[in-house]
Order: sequence, then structure tokens, then C-alpha cells
Amino acid sequence: MIEALFTGKLACFALAAAAMVVATAADPFENLGFDEANTNSIVFGTRLGSFGLEPTARGPASDLLPGWQLFNGTEPVSEIGLVLPGFSSGVRVGLTSKELYPDFIKGKYVLGFGFTEPDAPWSLVQRGDVPSDAAFLSFISQGGGILIQPPQVSLDGQELFQVPGTPEPVGLERLMYDVRDFAGKTAELRFIYDINTSYRTLDDILFIGSTPIRFKIERSGQSLVISWLGGGTLTSSPTIDGTFTPMMNGTTTPYVLELEGPMRFYRVEN
Repeated sequence: MIEALFTGKLACFALAAAAMVVATAADPFENLGFDEANTNSIVFGTRLGSFGLEPTARGPASDLLPGWQLFNGTEPVSEIGLVLPGFSSGVRVGLTSKELYPDFIKGKYVLGFGFTEPDAPWSLVQRGDVPSDAAFLSFISQGGGILIQPPQVSLDGQELFQVPGTPEPVGLERLMYDVRDFAGKTAELRFIYDINTSYRTLDDILFIGSTPIRFKIERSGQSLVISWLGGGTLTSSPTIDGTFTPMMNGTTTPYVLELEGPMRFYRVEN
């Protein structure tokens, strides 16, 4: 059970259950946050951009994506871009530094995929041990373009599906997939991005070993936005020990509340 206290200007909340437990393994997957890039082989150049010549930076995929294999179609990719302050990537896939977007990127970098008709699909692959207590695979993905869709995700060729009740992949979202059938096994993890005319990012991949409850409150203008993972229904009560009743459309996340009216308590019930 998760409870939150609201006033007109302030939102306070306390978690009554662990939000997430990150599982461990003796030989885990590597570089799941894309933050272990390390190279002395960056090549700087220029390209013709929207406003004339732009400086570019790129480097070996083996250095910038340690632990991973990257494919364009069936062809291995040996070089990717590195987007630094003042530099564009110059290629269709690459790392973007947190220095550019401090509120957007987890850790040091985020991996981005850009698409045109000849470029898709991209495949990112790694083989490793799924933690023995893993129940879910979770990651952050953001995108833009004509078709905004999450990647296709698979373990050993078996497609994974998003956990029911978790947010749809619009804007910056943390997505959740059931991996209980693979707990304790060695398997190939594969992300496939094959939607053209769009841009997608991938960041902060986690194996989670508990029920995926995640509760977040954000302010947006004169509204509060409540979002959660793991299903359930948003309920409310005028007092913390009162009767909690379901909100209208309370199974829809995110849920938007106006910053007005008397104080109320909120919680998500499964």
C-alpha cells in the first residue's frame, strides 16, 4: 500500500512498501546504464547540419558500448557517435552526455537511435546471467517522431511483453517486462529498434526482484501528476484512517489532479 498527503501547494508521500529491489547475480550483465564508456580513440570532424557545418565526435563501439554488440540489420556496427557539449554525433546511433541534458539522462550517458528508411533496424545484444531472484526487466526509454513505440525486447529469442497496468511509452517512461521464466538462467538479451522516422533512447536497464511497485508524484503547472507501476487502482480519503474510495478512472496512470480543494490522502491498492 502506498499513501500520499496533498495540500494546495505541497505534495508529500511515504512509501509503505519497497519501491524496487534490484536483483544481483554472480556474473551479471554489464554496462546496463551505458555509463562505462572509456576510449582514447575519439575522432573529431564536421558534417553539414541544419545551420551549416557542425563539429562531430565518434569512436569505437567496443569502447563506447563495452559488454554489448550492436548490429545494423545483420551487420556489426564498429563505430558510434558521441554527443558532447558543442558536438553532434554525426551518425545514426550514439551516446549523449548528461552534461547536455542533466535532468533527462540517468548516470553519465544515454544511448540514442535515430532512424531513416535505410538505417532500421538496430539490434543491441548481450549474453549474461539473469539473476536468480529476477522477476522483471525494467528500463527507461524516450522517443519522438511519427511513430513512438518501445523496442522489441527478447531473452533467448523469446519476446518479452510489457507488464499490464504499467504506463504506455509516451515521453520519458520506465517500462517493465516479466522475466520470471528466465530467472537463474544464462540468456541473450536483445533490444530491437525498427520503427523508422523516429528517435528512441535506452537507459538505466535493471533486473528487479520484487513486485514492480513504483509511485511518483510530479508537479505540472497547477496540477499534480501521479504515476505508478504494477497495476492497481488509485483511491482517496479525506483522512488517513478514513475509508478510501476508488478515483474515477483510477486504474489509468498517469493520473492528473488539480491543486485545489481540501487536503486528501491517496494510495494505490491492488
